[in-house]
Amino acid sequence: MNLRMMLSILANILGLAALFMLPPLGIALYGAETEAARAFALTICLMLLPQLLRFLFPPKNSRFYLREGFILAALSWLTVSFFGCLPLYFSGAVPGFLNCFFEISSSLTTTGASIVADVGALPRSILFWRNLSQWLGGMGMLAFMLAIVPMGRDAGTAYSMHILQAETTGPQGDKIVPKSKSAALHIYGIYVLMTLTVFCLLLLGGMEPFGALSLAFGTAGTGGLAATQDSLLAQSSYTQIVVTVFMLLFSVSFSIYYYLFIRHSFRRAALNQELKLYLSLLAISCLFVFLNVYPLYENPLTALKHAAFQVVSFASGTTFASANTALWPSFSLTLLLFLRCVGGCAGSTSGGLKVIRVLILFKHVKNSMLKILRPNTVRLMHIDENIVDEKAIEQTLLFVVLYVMIAAISMLLISLDGFSTEHSQRVVLSALNNASPGAENIGAAADYSGFSALSKLILCADMFLGRLEIFPLVMLFWPAMWKR
Repeated sequence: MNLRMMLSILANILGLAALFMLPPLGIALYGAETEAARAFALTICLMLLPQLLRFLFPPKNSRFYLREGFILAALSWLTVSFFGCLPLYFSGAVPGFLNCFFEISSSLTTTGASIVADVGALPRSILFWRNLSQWLGGMGMLAFMLAIVPMGRDAGTAYSMHILQAETTGPQGDKIVPKSKSAALHIYGIYVLMTLTVFCLLLLGGMEPFGALSLAFGTAGTGGLAATQDSLLAQSSYTQIVVTVFMLLFSVSFSIYYYLFIRHSFRRAALNQELKLYLSLLAISCLFVFLNVYPLYENPLTALKHAAFQVVSFASGTTFASANTALWPSFSLTLLLFLRCVGGCAGSTSGGLKVIRVLILFKHVKNSMLKILRPNTVRLMHIDENIVDEKAIEQTLLFVVLYVMIAAISMLLISLDGFSTEHSQRVVLSALNNASPGAENIGAAADYSGFSALSKLILCADMFLGRLEIFPLVMLFWPAMWKR
């Protein structure tokens, strides 16, 4: 276990996170938010302290394996969440350290759950940091660090591949092309460019800069946190349509954009089976929801707009709201819940099981059923003209089993708080799928404030398990991972 190398990388991650606290510090100073400014300044100083340890205990070698990658991925998210919540705690904007940790963990994991009853009452700098965090967590902090921080000649490929494989969403390691630093830089460049495009389009729609930037962060990271309590209910149709389009774009694998814009390989992008299945699922779901909610609206175009918005919002895990879906028929709400659990594409900023896993499961069930009829037949699974090996299938099955077990245990423990079974199930699935339930109950963003400390800790763990896709966090507490 190369602990010194892990400490060095972790110090770099905290240093980068400290740099991202400078804009909210500037906002606090400009707005004369004294307590918030002190909180950010103190936190930045604390986050730079590990740099001293990095110089005192430099890495002896650059050996770095997948085991270190998994452990570092888990440690980095937990550490950044711990330091990231300190401005909320030091400033007193959110009462209680656990509540602060819950709030920033929800932002970084792009879950979008909140215990703040009135986000408009938060200091502007704290609100900005809360919204910026979901953008940072969207593509992953480790990916960003590897994209811009210089690496040693020997260490570059050695640890970048293992770290990105540990943080990448989805069962296929090449979903964000983790074999080179240049690929990570290109992908993050695309991410930044798309975010700026959303921001500019929202400005053209008449939004003020702060609100447009906050909404752009929430859309890009598919986190769903906005600068207002009513989500997008009060926004114009133009704004809702822009957000719908970009929620869809950000829930598509960024490897698609890499092949289109960097490698200019349209064929590889067009043949992507996961993308085809995802778009087909959205189109069919949109049609069903539209037919189901059409009687509630006088104008069919309005019904279609809201149906498309909510389908994409739930599938991407953003869970913004353009309408009060609590008034919708149960069929539509059940379908939206199903879409939330499935999620978007692997290698995107969305949560959920991921469409690629659903595709692998369906193909595996089909092959297994055919093998029962013809035991001597050998059938290989193909996705995107590539053979899916047994290891990928085994990991997918293991992921689903762990997902169900964690969800069941979490629901059982949270039910001790005395909430209804439906409510306990809803918040657990929301946390595991990194998708807030806020769109189902507009105005009730403080759904989580009534939970006990134990339940909040369980939900925090579920959010990290969902964002890191279970394995890194489980392995962090697996004794065999720490043995020589």
